[in-house]
Amino acid sequence: MKKKITIQEVAKKTGYSTSTISRSISNPSVVSSKTRVKIEKFIKKTGYVHNYLAGSLKSGKSGFVIAIIPTLRLSIFSDYIHGIKEKLRENGFELLIGVTNYNLKTEEELVRKFVSYKPEGFIVVGTKHTEATTRLLLNSKSPIVETWNITDKPLDLVVGFSNFSASHQITDYVISLNYKNIAFATPTNEHMENEHRSKRRLSGFMSRMKIAKLKTTIFYYTEPMNHKLCGKQIFNQFKEHDSKIDCIICGSETSGTGLISELNSRKFQIPKKLGIAAVGNSDITSLLHPQLTTVDFKVEEIGIIAANNLIGKIKNQKIKKIHDVGFELINGASVVNQRTK
Repeated sequence: MKKKITIQEVAKKTGYSTSTISRSISNPSVVSSKTRVKIEKFIKKTGYVHNYLAGSLKSGKSGFVIAIIPTLRLSIFSDYIHGIKEKLRENGFELLIGVTNYNLKTEEELVRKFVSYKPEGFIVVGTKHTEATTRLLLNSKSPIVETWNITDKPLDLVVGFSNFSASHQITDYVISLNYKNIAFATPTNEHMENEHRSKRRLSGFMSRMKIAKLKTTIFYYTEPMNHKLCGKQIFNQFKEHDSKIDCIICGSETSGTGLISELNSRKFQIPKKLGIAAVGNSDITSLLHPQLTTVDFKVEEIGIIAANNLIGKIKNQKIKKIHDVGFELINGASVVNQRTK
């Protein structure tokens, strides 16, 4: 096996100190072009790999930012990460990603590991964490940006929207179209214990239905990331339900697209026989037939603003603590005014 080349050997062969080698790799603008070219030439020839972690222990600056997300299986989070990554790169930071699979204990384990990397900041999806996670994040003394929800008591900074208001608004829109027997599809209670955003969306639906004095019906699905299973489980509950449900609001774009796909496979007429709406939007929702009526969360914008605010905090700039990006109603063809049918 070929022996691993050390920074000391690079220094000896090039005639520069180890600190100059490190600066040339980590912050090339501070060394002369002649020095940089000579070091780069040797590194390419030998295949030397720099130990950024060792350098960060000395300098206190790693150049890394941590993003912790629920899943990479859904394009909605890919768009969010793209926004973060591009903005960080523009400012000389690299991104490390941890995936929780919607589990708060997994989030805690990830944070515990990542703090040892001495990251320059954390960007985290959600505002609900275990006590240990909260303690670890605050003790890290790194800037923290929580996202995808709004709270008046963030750990540090928050960039997001009100999941309660988003669900309240889509329910209000469905009611304005004269739907009367509306069901809401949401993850099981077990999942909602870990994923507070779904609970807030359910609360928004319940609140608006109460104002309208309409009866509420709740359908549950067990695997929120599985389009096909969500659609099948929601349809089966709809089919077994005694009352005449005329519209189903799905708690996510995943469950909404899954349900439309399931109904289309059964040649079920949407929205003639049943209206479908959702809370959440992604590229696939615009390709559905009919297009899903839903709420768009501006996820890439959330990522960009979160990264921007984190960078500002790292640079000791004055940053607004709470940033509400809002949301937008997407008026698709999956619901229709009941008076004009």
